[in-house]
Amino acid sequence: MRQGYKKKGKKEKKKPEDIEQNVVYAERNKLAWSIDELAELSSLSRTTIYDLIKQNLLARIKVKSRSIITADAWNECLNRLSKEGDAK
Repeated sequence: MRQGYKKKGKKEKKKPEDIEQNVVYAERNKLAWSIDELAELSSLSRTTIYDLIKQNLLARIKVKSRSIITADAWNECLNRLSKEGDAK
């Protein structure tokens, strides 16, 4: 090999765990989620999320037949629940 030239190496393939971490990071940083997405992300059941909506602890946006939960609404709900827990 001539001096001054570098041998081109193969690009490193991303490991499955790296890809999975990127997907989790992207999911958590979305502006809004569907009920199913939020249930999976938060490890709560769909029923629990619907109960929070029914109790007016969690705001949702209806787009035609789809329910959307914004990140702000979810954070507000968590803050309310933590304050209720602190008060008890």
